[in-house]
Amino acid sequence: MNYEQIKEELLNSTSKPSEFRRIFNVLQNLELENKITELTNNDIDEILFAFHSKSKSSVTKNFSMIRRIYRYFCNKKGVTPKTLKPNLDYNDYIDEEALRSVTIDPYYYNIIKSQLTILRDGKLCNFRDKLLFELPWVLGLSNREIKFLRKDDIKFINEHGKERCIIKIKGRSSKILREEDAGDYEVMEDIKKTLEETQHFMEDKNDLMKEQKLKDTPYLIRAIASNKSNSNYISNPSCTLQRILVANEVNIPDDKIINIEQLTIEDIRRSKIMYCFAKKGYTFERVREEFGKKTDCDLYWLRDKALQFYKNK
Repeated sequence: MNYEQIKEELLNSTSKPSEFRRIFNVLQNLELENKITELTNNDIDEILFAFHSKSKSSVTKNFSMIRRIYRYFCNKKGVTPKTLKPNLDYNDYIDEEALRSVTIDPYYYNIIKSQLTILRDGKLCNFRDKLLFELPWVLGLSNREIKFLRKDDIKFINEHGKERCIIKIKGRSSKILREEDAGDYEVMEDIKKTLEETQHFMEDKNDLMKEQKLKDTPYLIRAIASNKSNSNYISNPSCTLQRILVANEVNIPDDKIINIEQLTIEDIRRSKIMYCFAKKGYTFERVREEFGKKTDCDLYWLRDKALQFYKNK
């Protein structure tokens, strides 16, 4: 079997072909696609650096997939696989510039957030878009948690004359928003408006405002009804957020370079964790509790990066 045949067989055997295609694209760019069974530790270094990873978990994931491809090809070619491993610590493959380009602080969070609703007939609309940006920062929700957050997971109650919003999160403690906290109150109001919204507005390629109906589904963040997908939920909230940021032509002051087109739910969530480490003195235990992290293994490097990022701020 030649390279293309083995590659296609592997892609057809996995549940995540797009992830493996990403690895193969890098191998091709480095002209290593026909040398997979001959890879060395130095090649592994070159490949890992080529991903411009923004987190330790991304580096770990990339290496695991490279190793799987290597072993798969060795097996198909009848070659005994060697033990491959990076020459450096996983943290050394994190691209500092790439990480900084998708790291926001409270100031830039507020700048971006303020540009995510639009004025339509004298009324602000598209609170769904704004809420999608707020959830990973204010509540620390992950892409998957936002994807499956249902309307009936949200409950508004009155406690001693103060309104509370209780949000059930599968697999961890509920989140509570309090009206006396300005940041919480804003999100509470945005949740209410998102629950009420039935339409979404966006400019088309001719700069004309297009009105689209939101799907009537049990989920908080709903997809556009014209979407061809039959799914009741948004398949990838991060991709939806990226389209929103680009479509709204979000403007960032020149003194800060933020790669708006690449900003994801996980980047926003990571940014908040970094802020909590550096400015609020969070312990590992508190970060695990508030952000649903199961272990500390991916937090040590993040705390170090946070202290560097906020140094002299």
